[in-house]
Amino acid sequence: MKKPVLLAYNLSEERAKQIAPLTEKHAIRLRPVPQAEYGRTLADLVAEQSAAYEPYAGEGFDSEMLVLAHFPSTLINQFLDAFRQAGVPSVRLKAVLTDNNSQWHSAHLHGELSQEEAYFRAMRQEAQRREREGQK
Repeated sequence: MKKPVLLAYNLSEERAKQIAPLTEKHAIRLRPVPQAEYGRTLADLVAEQSAAYEPYAGEGFDSEMLVLAHFPSTLINQFLDAFRQAGVPSVRLKAVLTDNNSQWHSAHLHGELSQEEAYFRAMRQEAQRREREGQK
């Protein structure tokens, strides 16, 4: 079984210090991903060996993002619960590594997650608007 890996994007030093004990407690390898590696596939980023790559020259992103790789389903819940119990604010953009997204580049995943997050935010706002109208 492969060791769980947490790909971490754009975490401040303080955020990384909050998350590191949680990864250590659950035997998860914390792998910060610098912008220079955004062009590598997610599969390459979680691999133990570092393959040669061309530094990413595209547009980066500033938002935090986490990718949970090789996490058994029980560990996903334990790890996210540990965030809440430790009072660590949630990271909005999160994904689990899948066969489908493992060949995506970080920038592509960020775009997909951002679109998904915007869609669900709009749906919540619409539901709140309808609820307010129903109370009048």
